[in-house]
Amino acid sequence: MSITLNSDYKIVAQKAIEKIKLDVLEAITSKFSPQAVKKGCSITVPLVGNKKAVPFCPVLLDQSSDSFIPLPDIEITNDKLADFAAEDMYAVAKKVINHAFSKVTAANYKREYMVTAASFSISDIVKLIQLAITSGFSKGSIVLNTEVYGALLNNNNHILQGKNIFKFMNFDIMGYADLPNNSENLVGMILNPVAIACASSPVLSPEHLKTQMQVVTSTNTGISMGLIKFYDNNSGKTYQGVHLIHGSIATQSDSLIRIVTTHIKTNQK
Repeated sequence: MSITLNSDYKIVAQKAIEKIKLDVLEAITSKFSPQAVKKGCSITVPLVGNKKAVPFCPVLLDQSSDSFIPLPDIEITNDKLADFAAEDMYAVAKKVINHAFSKVTAANYKREYMVTAASFSISDIVKLIQLAITSGFSKGSIVLNTEVYGALLNNNNHILQGKNIFKFMNFDIMGYADLPNNSENLVGMILNPVAIACASSPVLSPEHLKTQMQVVTSTNTGISMGLIKFYDNNSGKTYQGVHLIHGSIATQSDSLIRIVTTHIKTNQK
């Protein structure tokens, strides 16, 4: 038996990528190219609204992230192929945003707001927005880890009503479970998108590997991915998945304020 496709493989890929719901991608400035390139290339990312520095920023694609699964050697529907693909696409998208957030350190962004996680509330949100305005930006996102976002919901459930994401004074407030664990007690951030630049691109398949790849772009997030399917002679299995190269840099340092539970000392003046 073999895997059969009942329609164009691009339909499978497009159906899969539309299942990606990752609101946090909106928090940063990104350029997700649909053109397949090799690792080590750079993509120029436009920093719209960045009036204090250069409005264009080259981002080196120095990271390589992938997620593949072996497909069963049986007849399989396109719906199932799309389900498997959606899992891989989501996993890779998470790796892209996690790498971008790894740039949120005291060395890159000096401004911070100290909190007690369990008592975080709307009053803290208002103070953060006031700090942001003082820093020069009045819109963007507030990204909180699970503990702090949970406290916000518990302390203000009559206002938030359990929403996953909501807008407050021109800021989108959202929870994100995978903020970087960098020993700096980071529990969240308030940022304008120009604070972090991120870029990604599908990967050119090796010439010796006979692959089938369809590059599609999500209408929800704007990210482009290439869904790859190939047969591996060594294992005797058919694989399907996603391989993306990407990179991120800290850009405008005064457009992000770290939310922390303890102060982090740096050597910067």
